[in-house]
Amino acid sequence: MSEIQKAIDYCKYQLTNLKEDVNKVPGVFHQRMEEAIKTQECILSALQDRSERKKGCEWCNKGLRFECNLIDSQGNTASVENNVVQTCIADFCPHCGRDLRKPVEK
Repeated sequence: MSEIQKAIDYCKYQLTNLKEDVNKVPGVFHQRMEEAIKTQECILSALQDRSERKKGCEWCNKGLRFECNLIDSQGNTASVENNVVQTCIADFCPHCGRDLRKPVEK
């Protein structure tokens, strides 16, 4: 199990406990627990997003190389001598954002 999956599982565990206990505490503590629930939900969402991104998408899992045109400050394609367009190899998938320098996590 990956570290991200462990964090997701632990976050879900904490959320379950917080939601079970939130109505058992009065006043200020109740408000703080509601804030903690919102925080845990935000953390869980970010962890799940990161976990999905590491798996890649239908674009980057094909093993293709993505080339990008370089753009100048006016938004035009940058070119060098004889109007040769400058390109670079993408380090991140333009569709899902996965780091293409690292292997796909299953």
